[in-house]
Amino acid sequence: MKDVEPPKYKRKEADHYEVSEVALLVDALESEPLKYRLMVLLTLSCGLRAGELTGLKWDDINFKENTIKINKATQYLPMKMYLRRILKNETSERIISVPEHVMDLLSVYQTEYENKQEKHGDLWEDTNYIFTKWNGLHIHPETPGKWFSKM
Repeated sequence: MKDVEPPKYKRKEADHYEVSEVALLVDALESEPLKYRLMVLLTLSCGLRAGELTGLKWDDINFKENTIKINKATQYLPMKMYLRRILKNETSERIISVPEHVMDLLSVYQTEYENKQEKHGDLWEDTNYIFTKWNGLHIHPETPGKWFSKM
């Protein structure tokens, strides 16, 4: 068996948007709910993976420095459980600078979030996740992608 060479894995190059396509996308987002607009803008400007995006908590945001700390990701398990886990390797942990206009939108969204929290009172689950369902529980890691494909 030592003489047998394992098959070579051919890595597929990731698809990406052209600058003109990103500009069209950002324009199209203007009429969308702030929550989803922020999901796309954070993904575009910070290069977040789906689990990293849905794993963000308010504690990860530094409004003074305009940065986001990426150190956890959410993962869905078949038993209908969600897990906020550490990232696969240490190099995945990072602090990312975020454009000021995105941080401004995040600040507006935080106010909306707090108003929603107050409105729902005892029904609100205080998970501290940024992107939640109506009751404060975290969203499925595939939610942003499913929404985006319908856009």
